[in-house]
Amino acid sequence: MTGSDSSRARPGSLSALVTGLVRLASTRVELFRIEMAEQQERVVTHVVLAVGALILVLAALVTVIVMVAVLTPPGVRGWALLGLLCGFLLAAYGLLRTLMHRMASAPPAFHLTLTEIRKDWQTLAHSHKDEA
Repeated sequence: MTGSDSSRARPGSLSALVTGLVRLASTRVELFRIEMAEQQERVVTHVVLAVGALILVLAALVTVIVMVAVLTPPGVRGWALLGLLCGFLLAAYGLLRTLMHRMASAPPAFHLTLTEIRKDWQTLAHSHKDEA
């Protein structure tokens, strides 16, 4: 036997089964890694949207203070502040709604990996039943 002949396992042997399982596990680990990267990207996007909403709320508060202290005459001060406050709060609400929609419509975490593992499990279970 040459070196390449000894490295190949006979079909149906324990060595072939172990090699197949190792390759299958390797494929599933790679799929898990890809889905982990997708989850990380989703989380970063959600955090950026949440921080944006927080910044807009803080900007609304700063605007209220500046407007009251400096810019508006006493007669229209309340209406001007109310308008700006509503604008910033509506913008923050829009960002939060976008965040909630993205989170609700996102696929379950590691969906593809779990689906493939279930398929593998069913295949192994059926092949075990066929042998028995």
